[in-house]
Amino acid sequence: MFQDIRPKRSLKEILPNKHKSEQRLVAKKTESIKSTVHNVGRPPVLKWISILVSLAAVVALFFFGSGFFVAATVEVIPKQKPLVLAETFEAVKAPGDSSATLTFDVLTTDWKKVSQVTTGVAKEKISRSASGQIIIYNDYSKTPFDLVANTRFEAPNGKIFRIREKVVIPGQKSEGDKVVPGSTEATVYAAEPGDKYNLGLVDFVVPGLRGSPAFGKVYARSKTPLTGGFVGEVNTIPKNEEERIRTKLREDLRQKLIGNVRFQIPPTFIFYAGAAAVNFRTSQPSSTSSSPTQGNSVLIEESGQLQSVIFNRQQLTKLLLKKGIPGFAGQPVEIQGLDQLNLTLLTKIVGPLADVKKVSFRLEGSVQVVGVIKVEELQTKLAGLKRTEIKTALQQFPLIESATVTLQPSWWTKLPSDPAKIRVKVVIPN
Repeated sequence: MFQDIRPKRSLKEILPNKHKSEQRLVAKKTESIKSTVHNVGRPPVLKWISILVSLAAVVALFFFGSGFFVAATVEVIPKQKPLVLAETFEAVKAPGDSSATLTFDVLTTDWKKVSQVTTGVAKEKISRSASGQIIIYNDYSKTPFDLVANTRFEAPNGKIFRIREKVVIPGQKSEGDKVVPGSTEATVYAAEPGDKYNLGLVDFVVPGLRGSPAFGKVYARSKTPLTGGFVGEVNTIPKNEEERIRTKLREDLRQKLIGNVRFQIPPTFIFYAGAAAVNFRTSQPSSTSSSPTQGNSVLIEESGQLQSVIFNRQQLTKLLLKKGIPGFAGQPVEIQGLDQLNLTLLTKIVGPLADVKKVSFRLEGSVQVVGVIKVEELQTKLAGLKRTEIKTALQQFPLIESATVTLQPSWWTKLPSDPAKIRVKVVIPN
């Protein structure tokens, strides 16, 4: 079945429009008014808009014609050459001799601890003394003060602790208007085993100095709590298994300390792992049998502190370049990859590293000697040059291996006359 569906018509379309003649009359009057306006001319607002558009066009043509919006990027690859090293050097402790070619300083990190929990296989009765780190101060004299092995340190509760090795405390030093006591660290051990000697952070006097002028001026303070004192039964593991765990913990600790120290050295110094030594402090295995949640587990702990010789970076660079690099003819250069060299410390260190005054070492490896580009001078030389003149100007810089110049807009034929609009990017290929 076919249906012809037409659109519905409105009453306005069906009924005759009685105002049709009036609408035609209004249209004629409107045309007459438009014609009158056209004959009179443009309103004042339109005139000003036309003038402003024309001025803007003139200003734009001026700026583009003068190169105001022109910018340039110069990508420069400097001249470079590999340098293979296998030489021995000497350095003295800073500040040391002002005439020294190379100086060094000593960096000491804080103690760091690592641990591992394993399962005990047997029970053992032990008697263990508490121990911990103390800082010993010398506010008595400007000269070093010696404390012999087994010197006693007395806590406020009367408990006695001893050092097992001789200690030399540096003398007082001046810092501005103040006199600062010298200090050093040491490990102390309780005179008797047991947990009664486990203490928090406390101050110590040296009872052996009572009656002398140094008493009270040579003293100590805890750096760590005094822990580990115990008498009783503990879980144990075989000695070979304990040693295997400790060896791994020490290697992990060494790597962590070396990794962290790279962020601690001043930017004017350079660090080599070969010049570092780690002092390890071993804690006795601790039983956790008293904890019902951990059963017969055993805690193995190792603590470590890194000390390292660090060298003055600028002095070391000058020392390596002292013999001159062929092809650079005395031009300013820098060394890339200095941190990647292998250092072997030849001086045998006996005693604290802080007491060492001179070291000898061997550096081996390969670095890149790179020419230093004088960026501001290059910008000034290139300013305002035509494209055809750039190559000649770059020849005045013997340390430039190659260069690429990019202008914006790309169709412009001259570099900006303002050196600040010439961006120089020095690229050193890997």
